[in-house]
Amino acid sequence: EFAEILARSNAPQDSIWLEITESALMRRTGTSIASLRELRNSGFHLSIDDFGTGYSSLAYLRRFPIEALKIDRAFVTGMGTEPEAPAICDAILSLARAMGLKVIAEGVETQQQLAALRASGCELAQGFLFGRARPATADEVNRLVKLVEAAEARGEKWEAGIQLAVQAVLVSPKFLFRLE
Repeated sequence: EFAEILARSNAPQDSIWLEITESALMRRTGTSIASLRELRNSGFHLSIDDFGTGYSSLAYLRRFPIEALKIDRAFVTGMGTEPEAPAICDAILSLARAMGLKVIAEGVETQQQLAALRASGCELAQGFLFGRARPATADEVNRLVKLVEAAEARGEKWEAGIQLAVQAVLVSPKFLFRLE
């Protein structure tokens, strides 16, 4: 199914990030690990979505061939307003750094949240503060792929620039913003 979607999008496989929810991963860990390894070996990038809201085991987390954790918006919402929110985000950031993973804060909606995430050392974020999500047209996907290819031809890295997430049979862009 992914190969079919990829063929329609004309996007290179190594520019596609697949987001798998933490709870979906934990339903069948043995099957998940094998499937994820196959996807990763095929060139897809993998991230765990909604991290911290499911029942993941840290023992399993180190076995998954993932490259990024996405801090669930439930934790981001409290940044700057709830005293325990930074502690939870800091713990996820620390864990990810120790494992060599990228971290993406989901659901950033206010400047206060953005400032608190920056102060915690979070480098990537997405949310309504940056723009409303919407499905991409085929032309938009093709333009984004061309931008990435041109940047890569110049030797630039776009890993933090554009993330193409495959959702069912729809390819939609999600813009990630480096928090500098």
